[in-house]
Amino acid sequence: MKKYLSAILLGSALFSVASAADFTLPEKSPVVGFSFPAKWEAEKYDGGVEATSEDGEVYIAIENIKKEEVAASMDEAIKYLKGKGVKAKEESLKTTEGKLNGLDVVNLSWDGTDKDGACKISVVVIGVTADKGILVIYWASPEGEKKNQADLTKLMDSIKPTAKADKEEKKEEKKEDKEEKEDK
Repeated sequence: MKKYLSAILLGSALFSVASAADFTLPEKSPVVGFSFPAKWEAEKYDGGVEATSEDGEVYIAIENIKKEEVAASMDEAIKYLKGKGVKAKEESLKTTEGKLNGLDVVNLSWDGTDKDGACKISVVVIGVTADKGILVIYWASPEGEKKNQADLTKLMDSIKPTAKADKEEKKEEKKEDKEEKEDK
C-alpha cells in the first residue's frame, strides 16, 4: 500500500539520531522536535511533515496546531483520509489519553478500509505547550503496522519539546500562579 497514514503507537525504544531525518515544528520558533527513520521518505509541507515507510505500507503526517485549532484540524484530517479513500468503521473508535515523553496525548483510533483492504487509522493530538501542539495523522495496513512497529515506536519516542517549549510552559505556569494569587 502506498502512502498510508500511520497510527501513532506509543513505545519505549530509544531512537538513534545518526540514522534519522530530524524535524522541528513550527518552522519559525519550533516547540517540538522528532525524527523519522532515515530509510523513510519524509517531506516538509506547509505546516508539517509527511513520511512514508520504506515499504510504502505506513504513512504519517505530523502538523503544527494551536489549541484553538484542534477541532478544525481533526476535521480536516478526517476529510483528507476520506479523500484518499480511507473509510473508518465508526463502531471501532477507541479513544485513549496518556503521556508521551511528559506530553499530554489523546489518540483516536479506528479499524477501517481503503482501496487495498483493511487498514488501521489514528488521529493523535499531542499538547506541547499550553497553546501549541501537534496533530499526527496515521494510516497503515495491519501487516505494515506490525512490520514497521519498531520504527513507529522510535518515531514516537523521538517526539520531544524543544528548549523554547519548556520556556513557554514555565512562563505560562508563572502567569497562572500570579492570576491565582490575584484571585485570592
